Amino acid sequence: MLKGDAYRIPISIETAEGAATPESFADVEVCIGRSVRKTLSEGEITYDTERALFLIPITQEETFALGMRSRINIRCKYAGGDVVGIDLGILEFEPSLSREVI
Repeated sequence: MLKGDAYRIPISIETAEGAATPESFADVEVCIGRSVRKTLSEGEITYDTERALFLIPITQEETFALGMRSRINIRCKYAGGDVVGIDLGILEFEPSLSREVI
């Protein structure tokens, strides 16, 4: 991924019952670095039923603002109130020759 890229990051979430859907949770939160936060409840995270993937949009401005290596975390809130989080590792960016949003 280059700094300045914009696309939807696909994430698969599994529960004890198998592949999760938006109905599996009261909310889902994804944080990338300290500057990007997206939630299912606010409509920022969408779901691709065909591929069974949650899609997290990230803009050019957001990738420009992130460091070269940014940690990505996900937290899932269940209907009963339990919140379970997991660290998905490091998202690495390559430098871009351009700093322009196109």
